[in-house]
Amino acid sequence: MFINKEFRNVSKLQALDVMAKGIAHEFNNIFAIIDGKIQILMRENKGREKLLDELRFIRKFVRNGAEIVHRMNKFANRREDCDHGITMDLGEEIKNAIDLTRSEWDEGAKRKGVVYTINSKSVMDALHIKGNPSELREALINIIHNAIDAMPAGGTVSFSTKEENGRVVLEISDTGTGMDEDTQLRIFDPFFTTRDKGTGLGMSVVFGIVKRHGGKIEVQSQKGKGSTFTISLPAAKEPMYILASAPEQCKAGSEKEGRKNRILIVDDEEAIGNVLDEFLSEEGYKVVFINNGAAALELLKKDEFDLVLCDLGMPDVSGWDILNVIDTMVKKPKVGIITGFLNTSAVFPGRELQSDFVINKPFELEDVLRSVNNTLKD
Repeated sequence: MFINKEFRNVSKLQALDVMAKGIAHEFNNIFAIIDGKIQILMRENKGREKLLDELRFIRKFVRNGAEIVHRMNKFANRREDCDHGITMDLGEEIKNAIDLTRSEWDEGAKRKGVVYTINSKSVMDALHIKGNPSELREALINIIHNAIDAMPAGGTVSFSTKEENGRVVLEISDTGTGMDEDTQLRIFDPFFTTRDKGTGLGMSVVFGIVKRHGGKIEVQSQKGKGSTFTISLPAAKEPMYILASAPEQCKAGSEKEGRKNRILIVDDEEAIGNVLDEFLSEEGYKVVFINNGAAALELLKKDEFDLVLCDLGMPDVSGWDILNVIDTMVKKPKVGIITGFLNTSAVFPGRELQSDFVINKPFELEDVLRSVNNTLKD
């Protein structure tokens, strides 16, 4: 029976999309609690290097877990948003991806006595596409990693590009071990891997990124004769432009003395609220933490705050309800959203966040402080 691989992969992502959003929220809350406590302990134990090394070790695996959740949510999100990206030269992004993986295919390979060759002579200049450069580089890097893994004794990775029928076509070939038909059918499946180690998310991420850019990806392979990935993306005709650099942000922790701003923290996860309460209180802010949305609304009716730090996904009275009430207030506090949802526009379509900043869980405490400082200075 003929099975359309494109339809098969999209159908799987549709089912995974719903699951991923809920998992991301719940797991990011857990990771935020653990990571926040680790950061507090690291701040309280400066100079105790052995303990700090152990805490850094634990934190590394917490962040790895959060990254897996992030990647799962990322490739499950099928929204095509290339119209909101920037115009870029595909050849430049290929060069960037090759440079970023050089430590693996060049330096690291030489230490193992293995030789890899990267052939990009067939990459044309000035083939423009529109999208997110960092996402495109991530897709290219994952394909390069996949190719290197398929050539344990060394080999060649070749890039070629062309433009046809209003689309830019990129082919990436390797001289590796190749794939059988079953592996080709499953190569873009979430969590599928032929390696002993790894999450099996790399090529699923590639598939999701290509789809979000309005593109298609196919693979052709034969056991013992290597593989070729073909990516087709809409061509962009308008000229390239450069994004302006972000304004310099104030240094976190500055002007600690003399702070008098009042902050209300609202989060149904008590452990997360306690971490933020302890941290921001140490930084000189006047903090009140409430782990109940309804109680927070009652407090906002009779008390004034300069900033409300609020979660979105809470039972009974959600963060959206609190935002709606704040919007009706005569004297509105600033609002910062700290949420376990990685993409609020996808989880809550048609609802735009009216907030001064958004931070995803798990978070860097210094990033929270920087956002709070900048917002309250305005």
